[in-house]
Amino acid sequence: MPAAALDAAAAAVAALACLRAARIASARGARAWRCQAAACAAWACCAGVPALEVPGRLLFLLGVTCGMWLTSRASDVRSRLRMLLDGLTGGIGVAILLRTLVLDPAWHPSASPALVLWPAGAATLAVFYACIALSEIPPGRRTMPLLLVGALLCDATGACAESLEVLRGESGSPVPHLLRAACSTLVLASALVYRGTSRRREHRSSSLRVGLAPYALAAPASVSAVVRAASERLSCFEVGTTSCLVALVLLRQVVTLSENRELVARLAAREALLAHAATHDALTGLPGRGVLGERLAAALEAGGAAVLLVDLDGFKQVNDSLGHAVGDEVLVEAALRLTAAVPEPGVAGRLGGDEFAVVLPDPAQALPLVEVLVQRLADAYATSAGPVRGVSASIGLAVRDAPDGTTASQLMHEADLGMYAAKRAGKGRWSPAASAPRSGEQELPSEGRLRWRLDAGVLRVELVRDGGARLLGEEPWPPAARSAAAVPAVRGAASGHEG
Repeated sequence: MPAAALDAAAAAVAALACLRAARIASARGARAWRCQAAACAAWACCAGVPALEVPGRLLFLLGVTCGMWLTSRASDVRSRLRMLLDGLTGGIGVAILLRTLVLDPAWHPSASPALVLWPAGAATLAVFYACIALSEIPPGRRTMPLLLVGALLCDATGACAESLEVLRGESGSPVPHLLRAACSTLVLASALVYRGTSRRREHRSSSLRVGLAPYALAAPASVSAVVRAASERLSCFEVGTTSCLVALVLLRQVVTLSENRELVARLAAREALLAHAATHDALTGLPGRGVLGERLAAALEAGGAAVLLVDLDGFKQVNDSLGHAVGDEVLVEAALRLTAAVPEPGVAGRLGGDEFAVVLPDPAQALPLVEVLVQRLADAYATSAGPVRGVSASIGLAVRDAPDGTTASQLMHEADLGMYAAKRAGKGRWSPAASAPRSGEQELPSEGRLRWRLDAGVLRVELVRDGGARLLGEEPWPPAARSAAAVPAVRGAASGHEG
């Protein structure tokens, strides 16, 4: 079989294999394989026909370029543009090296620059696809793309051999067609080993070897051009290719700087998001305990502050009867009401569970606000399960009009005592708190035990010490919620118990 016929047959078979690969690829991958198939089919129709070989090669290179552009999955177009610039840089480097080292002995003034551009075009695509393989595809999945890179290198070598024939006035050598047949064979092999769209890296590789890969050809090309310029006058072609090489390197640096600027902006945004997530509640978006403590400490140091500690009454029943998803909706709505009611420069935050806190640098705002909150938090809550009623708020209020050495944690504790006083008084109300003992003055009980008792459907937990009992908390306990497993959980909170 003549070499030209073998070349055409191999290209036709490769086109069919590419169509087969398109059937198992993703939508974008299928378009890439169809472009490869069209490129191979165009060359199969033109191989061996001298009048059609130039348009055939143009269609081949165009189809492969489109296929490779679609092969890259980089979300940012600039990343693909950078890889294409890398390919062009490598291709121009190949063109300079071919002209000054390989083709120079046979070069004559009437020779067409296309004799250099054909192999340089294939080399450009080889470098472009090598950049995609190295930067986007994990090492264990590179068989298919590396076969395609080898195919393009065979095509570039065949084009170079054909250029040498033209410059020497020779014809009829089977070497160019055999090399292009090898190119088609490697395309066929890549389509056969293809098993679906390759899994891509979550983050593109930025290793030094990937970044310096295009300069492996650009550097020797530049040295060759400089040496040639020192010994003789450069031709217009050599001046033009060298100027293009310099321009491509500069343009690549501009694109890289743009990518780096965006990367820095993304990292800064991610750090800000992480910092916000570390200091704010994920459900409601309100500041957490740490932010509230800092704001309260700053306000106390500046002159005075007020703290409102808010606990939602009846929230447990919402969770138990309607589910935690509806409970979350109630918490979000309560947070919105708090945020809307708190005047500047106050801040509302969530301490956890159904507890919220409000820090007011201006103590004069406390009394008007606490009355408003008691009313607003008792209104029905619109949820996906319908209006939820029966939720109210017990609020403890602690105020300091001037600095007196009180710390943020002490004032927060006073508000906590006020909140429990409001609950003992009947819930759905607010209560001021007497000053808590200062650090060093407070005594912790050395002995004590918890006692629980069920009284008229209400579970009460008391601390028994020194012959007396102090109510710690109470919750409605309907018959449906009573179980033997629930009682030990309360009992286990102390060293002793009574029932």
